[in-house]
Amino acid sequence: MIIDYENEDIHELAREEWLKEIAYTYGDQITKLAYSYLKDWNQAQDVAQDVLLTCFKNYENRSKISSYKAWIYRVTVNRSKDILKSSFLKKVVLNNSLVKLIHAVEHSPETAALRNEENNQLIEAVFALPIKYREVVLLYYYEELDTKEISEIIRINENTVRTRLRRARDRLGDLLKGGSLNE
Repeated sequence: MIIDYENEDIHELAREEWLKEIAYTYGDQITKLAYSYLKDWNQAQDVAQDVLLTCFKNYENRSKISSYKAWIYRVTVNRSKDILKSSFLKKVVLNNSLVKLIHAVEHSPETAALRNEENNQLIEAVFALPIKYREVVLLYYYEELDTKEISEIIRINENTVRTRLRRARDRLGDLLKGGSLNE
């Protein structure tokens, strides 16, 4: 058997370039998405690395993937949920560093302080939601996916996504007015 090393090297370079493009395009988003589930930045980065490794391993199947974004987000959501189900993760503390990740434009110190407080309240309210509401809110508002894409990623009916968004908005409104999730 004769091995064509030149073609093998070209194939490996193409695979690496493809992975670099995936990491550049989706790396931050999948880390943020994982963080929205795990509430732990280090674990979110681990999930992102795991997702990129999955991409690398699935290079040969790339032509079968109709939407990289939906596929990568689905893998990220599934990996994050796996960690949440594991006994390894029992307690998680909300890390306010997520505020830094959200597009914060600061004008004056006073405006920045007010915006920071509002963002903190909103983030805490979103993270206080049950996971089924939190995931649709984050995918819809922060990742700017439409309801069809969200339904494909988390594998639920599109009408269920809309219902969860409506209920999440109602609960967020109650929380931000000083209510609680149990009301």
